[in-house]
Amino acid sequence: MEEKKVTWLELFYDLLFVAAVATVTHVLLHVKAKQIPFDYLFKFVLMFIPIWWSWTGQTMFTNRFGQGLVHHRLFMMILCS
Repeated sequence: MEEKKVTWLELFYDLLFVAAVATVTHVLLHVKAKQIPFDYLFKFVLMFIPIWWSWTGQTMFTNRFGQGLVHHRLFMMILCS
């Protein structure tokens, strides 16, 4: 069985998802209380879950169907821009 290698495009996508999670955490950054209020935590979870599922879906698709699908790469470039 041939070993799959990570492409630069996959690493770029991972970097975009890291930036998205870092942006979402700014909701919690400005809270100065010792305990995070429920509404801030709720906003964070509502924004974090779609990012997490997008990253998981993209990773599973790439691992399952390979890295040579041109239409998948084009779709992801359009989606991320």
